[in-house]
Amino acid sequence: DLGLDFREYAFYTALEVNDSAVKVLGDEVLRAIARELVDTIRKNSSIDWTVRESVQAKLRVAVKKILRARADYRSVAVGCCTCHSCQGWTLPVC
Repeated sequence: DLGLDFREYAFYTALEVNDSAVKVLGDEVLRAIARELVDTIRKNSSIDWTVRESVQAKLRVAVKKILRARADYRSVAVGCCTCHSCQGWTLPVC
């Protein structure tokens, strides 16, 4: 049990796709990033976010900022991760 709710777990699984991230950073850092992502999405989303492209763009930028700001994740991230498992969220991260 990672102690994550289903939203956080969805982001966590998207982050852990990168095996080197799990090995280098460990579960605790990935959990912290997942929680931060969910908190940011929650604060920046709106009821009609699935329809409004401007809101989707704002969310993509917010997620990118978090991942770019986290030097610990950025240093091991290779390629592009896309989270398709988050409650129907289809926000490309990179």
